[in-house]
Amino acid sequence: MESVLEMMSIHVHSLLSGVGQVRMRIADPCQKMEHLNVVMGNILQTLDILRRISKIQDVWNRLNSHLSNDAHNYLKISQNVHELDELLNEVDLSGIDLLEPNIQKLRIVKKEIGEKAKQMLTSAMKNCDATQISKAVQILYNLGLLVTVTKDVLKSTFKYIQEVIQENLDVRKLTETEGADSVKRGPGKAAIPSLINASSFRQKMWSALEKIFDSIYYHSIQMEMFEAVLHQNRNDFIGTKSNSYAQTFPEDSKHITQDFWNFVSSFLAGELVNSASNCSLMKSALEGEYPRFLRLYMDLCKKLQNTEKPDNFSFDFPLNDGVIAPFKKAYLSRLDSMVLDPVHSMFTRDDVPTTEDIDLLIRIIQSELCVALFDPNLSSEIAENISKSIRLFCVSCEEIFVVQGPDATQVIGPRNAVQNKNIEIGNVLEYLKAQLKSVTSNLGNNTHAAVKVNLSLGQGRGHPHS
Repeated sequence: MESVLEMMSIHVHSLLSGVGQVRMRIADPCQKMEHLNVVMGNILQTLDILRRISKIQDVWNRLNSHLSNDAHNYLKISQNVHELDELLNEVDLSGIDLLEPNIQKLRIVKKEIGEKAKQMLTSAMKNCDATQISKAVQILYNLGLLVTVTKDVLKSTFKYIQEVIQENLDVRKLTETEGADSVKRGPGKAAIPSLINASSFRQKMWSALEKIFDSIYYHSIQMEMFEAVLHQNRNDFIGTKSNSYAQTFPEDSKHITQDFWNFVSSFLAGELVNSASNCSLMKSALEGEYPRFLRLYMDLCKKLQNTEKPDNFSFDFPLNDGVIAPFKKAYLSRLDSMVLDPVHSMFTRDDVPTTEDIDLLIRIIQSELCVALFDPNLSSEIAENISKSIRLFCVSCEEIFVVQGPDATQVIGPRNAVQNKNIEIGNVLEYLKAQLKSVTSNLGNNTHAAVKVNLSLGQGRGHPHS
């Protein structure tokens, strides 16, 4: 046993010796290889940094060349800035003394070119110059400022439109007569502005609304053109085509024209309601002459819709119900009174309405239908109100028409007073029918309104006959 254990001990020592030799032949070279790999990695990283520094210096030299040129090519400068930004941001190059002066100057150049591009964009949008807008957008994209500047453009345009609307709907200005402040007054006497009369106020108000709509039209066209450029495929700095600029925007910032139109419509609606609530003259004008207001607003939308559109983008500029609804409701309510009150007054006495009474009613009906000819929907709603008036007239005639009793049924001898009255009622109804036919025949394409008015003649409780 002792000899066997001794032999096993010898074999164990021999095995351990062999393991040590194997370790020296395999593990040590591996460690050396790992060390060499680390060194090689550092060398490659250094070479990559040197390559980038060399490329940065090359691009920087090109940038300096463009900057030193009297006729600055801002697009090429922005392309150089874009390249430098990418090279500097791909890897961490901070702490390299050679690059620090260039990085500092790059920030200055980027800021200066960014300001130039903003000015270029502002000028191009004012002139509706799509080519210059496209150039400014490309520069801003290269500088990484496109999304930020676009938001700034929207904010400034929103603010300008707000000021235009508020200034033109300023009740104080609309209700003061011109030259009120120039009236001579003694020492210590305050200036008392003289109030404008209703006719002059309405003239100023409609003129102010036209100015507002002109400004909205002008800036809406700018926004549509700007967004059309953003939907173009962008050129990257090496001249290849890429996705559109709009795809680089956050989802809630892509629809510039729609956001602008919704904002303007909402703000205008609020200011109109606010001004009307503070000024009875404005309230009366917008409600009483609602068709004129609607026509102005519809003309704005149609003008925007019919303007020549870019090939790659367009917005339909829909009518916003919030702008017109408050005044439409009040107008139709007033119209109800305008067409029903004359009918009520005709039947306050026992006499049959005269043709003069009917002519007065027809003039009101004709006037209201004619001012709404431009809009079939409004014509139809007005026709519905007029139909109420005609039905009331027919029902009122039926109520005074005598169909029973000896006076109504006598057939021997001359006509009595009751029969004469019945004949007058029949003649009046025929006269009303003829006058209404004359009015509705001039409604042009508004056939639905004409049908509504004509049908109302036969909707009493039983049309009397002469």
